[in-house]
Amino acid sequence: MATYIVWDLFSESYADTTNEHQLIVEELEGLGRLELYKAHVRDVAEYTEESEYFADIPVAKDYFKSKILAVIGGEIVAYINLNEIKEDDIHIIDSTVVVDLPMLNIDGRVNPKEVKVYSSEFASPEAMNQLYIEAEKKLKKTGQEMQLEEKAKENAKQYLAPILSKISGHRKVKINFKDSVNLHYMRK
Repeated sequence: MATYIVWDLFSESYADTTNEHQLIVEELEGLGRLELYKAHVRDVAEYTEESEYFADIPVAKDYFKSKILAVIGGEIVAYINLNEIKEDDIHIIDSTVVVDLPMLNIDGRVNPKEVKVYSSEFASPEAMNQLYIEAEKKLKKTGQEMQLEEKAKENAKQYLAPILSKISGHRKVKINFKDSVNLHYMRK
């Protein structure tokens, strides 16, 4: 018995184990995204989908529906893509620097770690995926209803104006957004 224990300890320390992984980089992406406002939210979601297999059988159709009840955590983010700023978007008029920022974007993202499924009847992986898609759409719509756009625009002006003023030699800075301002002003 003692020989077996010594052999077992000795063989584990010199055991030849291999663990192979093949990592494939699918895409590299440079980010120029300036997140200006973020809201963390929770949504109680109920998703129901009729089964295509039982579509012709009325009793079975009602009984075998995919049903999911879940609390979904996520975030709504308002941001601008700084990569979209072109040289033509920056102007110096008298002693003022005028910057035309790109359109503001609002996205909803589901955080899979914050999803708690409370009930799942006959739910396929496709039904769960559809629940996530619908939840992200609702998050985006909620972000628009919460008027995150105005708060994000205020933050953009608050964050960027001092930086641009310092870079431009303490000139006055005016920040516009392409989606909300008529940009036909006099340019020099």
